[in-house]
Amino acid sequence: MKKLDNKGFSAKEFSIVVIGIFVVVMGIMPIVFRMIEKTRNNVVTDSIDVFKQQINMQIFNKVSSGENVENGCYIITDDGDLYLKGREEVDSTAFLDIEMDGVKPSGGYVSIEKHQVKDIYNVFIDNKYVNENDSKYYVSKAPDKKLICK
Repeated sequence: MKKLDNKGFSAKEFSIVVIGIFVVVMGIMPIVFRMIEKTRNNVVTDSIDVFKQQINMQIFNKVSSGENVENGCYIITDDGDLYLKGREEVDSTAFLDIEMDGVKPSGGYVSIEKHQVKDIYNVFIDNKYVNENDSKYYVSKAPDKKLICK
């Protein structure tokens, strides 16, 4: 029987394996980062969806208790509440106290028409801006200055 003199990898073989692993990892990393960013954006849009539902719920509660909610453009405060843009005196018809668990937006605008949310504009949440177009949300890192709440 012949005895094998196996001492392991040579330096050349080892460096080829290390370089191969490095190339594979570097090829996978952009895919992983895109997946992470997509997941974060989905969390943001889910939060905006919950926020919209809470606004509609607050409007429903006010209207069903006999109060009025004015149509118009509402500004989102740092606390995630809403007040009617352009109103010097904020009364109950021009203010919505939004209660929700999770991350609330801390800026942006919401358009309310006929006692429901019509559109959202440059809503700032989790260091991202969210806009809605054709019932779909679009996430970006900067506000869309073309979109104006009326």
